[in-house]
Amino acid sequence: MAEVKWQKRAERELYRYLVKGFVEFGEAATNKFAGRIRHINAELSKFPEMGFPEPLLKERKKTYRACHINQRFKLIYYYSAKNDTVHVADIWDTRREPLSLSGRIK
Repeated sequence: MAEVKWQKRAERELYRYLVKGFVEFGEAATNKFAGRIRHINAELSKFPEMGFPEPLLKERKKTYRACHINQRFKLIYYYSAKNDTVHVADIWDTRREPLSLSGRIK
């Protein structure tokens, strides 16, 4: 099983969306969102290349992949086969300007 590591940006975005979700949509919706994140995290450890290649990051040296959390959010990550590690890079709100994703991922 691959190790799943969250980068600081992804951790910050997750926290921000959980807080915002709780305030705007309530506890049940926030728990559902968090449950989906936990599910994806567990699946990535078993199937690290399950996500689709992220077209907005196709020019990168690493192959960034994405998994839909829900219709508004994607979890962006890359897999290092050498270390058998999934690196979660960001949680992306798909309503944002698409080209700004490239600027966020260094």
